[in-house]
Amino acid sequence: MRVLQVEDDEPTAQVVAQTLISKGFSCDTAHLGEEAIDLATQNRYDLILLDIMLPDIDGYEVLRRIRDADIHTPVIIQSALIGGDDEGKSEHLGVMDRLIKPFNGHDLRDSVAAILERAGSKELGHTFEDRRTGKVARRQHKRVKTLKSGQIIYKNSNCVSDCLVVNMSSGGAALKIPEKLEVPETFLLKLQNGPLFRCHVCWRHANKVGVMFVQPQSSSRHS
Repeated sequence: MRVLQVEDDEPTAQVVAQTLISKGFSCDTAHLGEEAIDLATQNRYDLILLDIMLPDIDGYEVLRRIRDADIHTPVIIQSALIGGDDEGKSEHLGVMDRLIKPFNGHDLRDSVAAILERAGSKELGHTFEDRRTGKVARRQHKRVKTLKSGQIIYKNSNCVSDCLVVNMSSGGAALKIPEKLEVPETFLLKLQNGPLFRCHVCWRHANKVGVMFVQPQSSSRHS
């Protein structure tokens, strides 16, 4: 299986490429939109991983021009900035899934496996053995896209602010925060009636922040 990754952030591109290669996939990487269009029109790919924020043209323009060239390769959007308008554009252009940054290797493998299954590929991708039946089965995508209430805890637990969890995976989350709140680089996130996570901010945009979960914390500890 051959994958085209379109990602301008070099560390992210390296991690994604290594994850795919470890699963036996071939991965080409483009750091610019125009480069991605050239590769997609000159080669046959089974899947495209497409970032939205690129240095020259945005990912949606890349996708529009690929579709105009009558190329219908399945596409997974991988971006930190995905809202209601973006989802409408994605559906119109035939995007099959979205990975919200930050995501981990399990999120990536599950998404790729799900796309292969929907596309009718015989490649198994990320699989596991069902202990109930003893048969090899596909692992289902486990990212949660529903809204959740949460609290940001910082300054030695003396400050607590409500927030909204917009997207969440096992490795991190995208949070919508109060407009005047200055979120520190590290803090604790407490989900409503749920666990406590130590978070590190990896991106910011308007009143949204993306965080990586450093390690789960006991709900009784706020330090």
